Amino acid sequence: LKVNIVEFTTWLHDVYNNKNYDLSMVDHNESHDFGQWADPKYYYGYNNKQVQDLYAKAMLCANTKESNKLLAKAARIVSKDAPADWLLNYKVVTAKVKNLEGMPFDINQVLLPLYNLRLS
Repeated sequence: LKVNIVEFTTWLHDVYNNKNYDLSMVDHNESHDFGQWADPKYYYGYNNKQVQDLYAKAMLCANTKESNKLLAKAARIVSKDAPADWLLNYKVVTAKVKNLEGMPFDINQVLLPLYNLRLS
């Protein structure tokens, strides 16, 4: 195995856009975004119709509990198929002032919804 350490712009060009790789190791800033596994056009090319259908149904659910069940079922399929492997997922840590209310707790690295914030 020959390892090439490249700048992120090179990685975007070679791996992400042109899918020219045998193995890629990258820090994904969207590691909590399950939608990539339902998109066969995403750079790792995972294509499972059942996962795509479950994800689409989960995104249409008005009920969070039902949506989570569908996503968990899809995640089990992806885990079983093992199209990629994770080395680690880190927990997002956010600091806030005491009188700030409405801060979301279930967040990922790229989404921080601020619509519900208020000072008490």
